[in-house]
Amino acid sequence: EGKKKSSESTYPCSSLMEGLSKFSDFATARIPPGPQFIPFNWAINSLKGLTGVYLFLIMLYHDNFSLGAWVYFTVHGSYGMFWILKDQIFPDSKFGVKITLMSCTLPYIVMYIYLLPGYRMLSTHSGNDPSIGRIIACYVSYVLGIFLMIGSDLQKHFSIKYNPGLINTGFFKMTRNPNYLGEILIYNSFAIIVDRMEFWTILFYAYTIIFGIRMLVKDYSLSRKVGWKEYDSYLLLPKFSTSTVDNIVIYMFIAFGIFSMYIIGGILPFLKELKSILIYQDSEHFCSLVRSSDAYGYLTNYISTYVSLIK
Repeated sequence: EGKKKSSESTYPCSSLMEGLSKFSDFATARIPPGPQFIPFNWAINSLKGLTGVYLFLIMLYHDNFSLGAWVYFTVHGSYGMFWILKDQIFPDSKFGVKITLMSCTLPYIVMYIYLLPGYRMLSTHSGNDPSIGRIIACYVSYVLGIFLMIGSDLQKHFSIKYNPGLINTGFFKMTRNPNYLGEILIYNSFAIIVDRMEFWTILFYAYTIIFGIRMLVKDYSLSRKVGWKEYDSYLLLPKFSTSTVDNIVIYMFIAFGIFSMYIIGGILPFLKELKSILIYQDSEHFCSLVRSSDAYGYLTNYISTYVSLIK
């Protein structure tokens, strides 16, 4: 972000990054045939803005006004509203470029794919009665994601306007991509409430291919800016400590907590077990639940198989 640049990039695999940068630019704006005449933000805003209308029409057609349907509609529909407000108040210059007609169809194809699981949920009346824990997890992920996305984009907009250069403070102090992290949390909230494995599969490929390429291309561009060598935050996950070991331990605890909540049955059962451990020093019931879970058995079998292959 910004205009202050050093003489050359110090990013590893510069030739590969240059190729990814050209590919990203081509796929985003210059897929032939035709001239670049469509503003990119028109395509994105129309997709995100009409999502709420599309979802409500599906609910109306299939007469699905269940709790699960309303939760999914509120988070996914309001996301489009927040996106358009953000674009109108502090627009991102990268969405102001003109694109070809073929490049314009690409976001629609991606949107169609990742709306399919939500459509199946609303049309088949599956997931009508999500647990309180699932609803809490959905809204926590969504609110935190909106906060990161809007806050970081707001900081970037005014930093570029009044103080061009590498942004390494505020939202960008602990992670180089707080906006992408925010969007990931937002999309995760959709998948949490829809509760279909194909949604997580679609998101995995989207995060890896679409977001992954964009973050690497952005990193390559930032590596030309003054101060890049001293900028040591992580690509995506927040860097809580200057010690790598501390960060590994923190994320191991986070991963264990998420895994435990999953196998025990949600946030509320997990909190009850945590209360028993902290207050009554009773961890036996928790350990028995972990050992008896299918996920625990699958994980231990996977690890033992991997270890045997190494040997």
